Amino acid sequence: MVRRANFLTWHRPYVLDSEIKIRDQIRIIAGQQAAEEWRLPYWNWASRLVKGIPKVFTDKTYKDGDETKPNPLYSMAYDLNLPPGPPVPNPWPKTTYRSAGSLADLRRLRPQVLAALDTPQFAVTNGFSRSIEQPHNGLHVWVSG
Repeated sequence: MVRRANFLTWHRPYVLDSEIKIRDQIRIIAGQQAAEEWRLPYWNWASRLVKGIPKVFTDKTYKDGDETKPNPLYSMAYDLNLPPGPPVPNPWPKTTYRSAGSLADLRRLRPQVLAALDTPQFAVTNGFSRSIEQPHNGLHVWVSG
C-alpha cells in the first residue's frame, strides 16, 4: 500500500515534466517570452458550477487572427514511436480524443474530493494522498480518450 500513499509525490513531478516539455515546444514555436508566460490551465472539475469539459477542449477549431485552425486540444495526431516488437492486436488510436461521460457521473466524484480535503493526515492508510487518488482516477475514466 506504500505506492498508493505516494500518489501525489509521483504525480506532480510527472505533470511538471509534461509542463517543461510543452514549454520547450512553445519556445521553439512562439519564442522565449511566450514560453515564460505560458501556464498549464487549472480546471476545478469538482466545482458545483462545472457543466462538463471546458469549451477550449471541445471546440473543433479556434481563431488565430483571421485564420481558423484545427484545435489541438480537441484532437491531435500523434505517433508513439514504440520499439519493434510483436504487433499490438488492438492498437491505440493515432489521435487524441475526448469521450466524456455524463455530467451526473462527473458530479458523483465531488463528494470523494470533499472527503479527501477533510482528511487530517497525508500518508496514512486512509489519508489524503490515498483518498484523492480515487476521484482523480475516476476523472480520467470519465474524460476517456
